[in-house]
Amino acid sequence: ADDQLMATTACGEAPVPGFPRGGKTFPSTSSETGTWSWGVEPVRAAPGEYEICWCGMLVKQLSYRGGYNSTCVTDTDYTALVGYLRIKVATPFAVRECKLAYSCSISGVTGSYLDDSDQVQIASAC
Repeated sequence: ADDQLMATTACGEAPVPGFPRGGKTFPSTSSETGTWSWGVEPVRAAPGEYEICWCGMLVKQLSYRGGYNSTCVTDTDYTALVGYLRIKVATPFAVRECKLAYSCSISGVTGSYLDDSDQVQIASAC
């Protein structure tokens, strides 16, 4: 537990703008499953593929005062590549209409990093 992740273009470098908490997750909630979160604030990073880099809080340095100084303080502490995160986005489009009690199809949706397995949800507000 207490390990953290950071979204960046390259491990050891600055975090990606638009991620909550300056790109750094809250500490892991479980040492067994490795669950991390940026919290409830929305991600507003530009669409793209980003590196997810790890910093282990278990690596601690003994301070001169007899206590421990934690790592995961600077961007350069996040050096271990653990995966990639792809931010996808659909380009906003004009209003589409469907008739009540008839089948409905939406096509021509464009955007960044979309693929055939993506899905849409009908909602009165996003």
